Amino acid sequence: MPSLIEKFTDSKILVRTANLKLLKRIMGSLEPSVVLELLGRGMAHASAKVREEIVNTAIMVRGGLVAHSGRSTYPTVHAR
Repeated sequence: MPSLIEKFTDSKILVRTANLKLLKRIMGSLEPSVVLELLGRGMAHASAKVREEIVNTAIMVRGGLVAHSGRSTYPTVHAR
């Protein structure tokens, strides 16, 4: 997961898009809460852009959870 987190700041849009698609595939195989937990570890990253993209990804995942489950409660993401 750390190498995926680093790709959030890649200068090429195709790399960032492929990174997001890969994260979506991983979330399809694992529980989204597990992926969010792993992404939460990146919140201590030195780059503000990485932290911003982690938050954007978490928002996307949470929106998908509501759309698929109809729930209004979400798993908690803890920064480490």
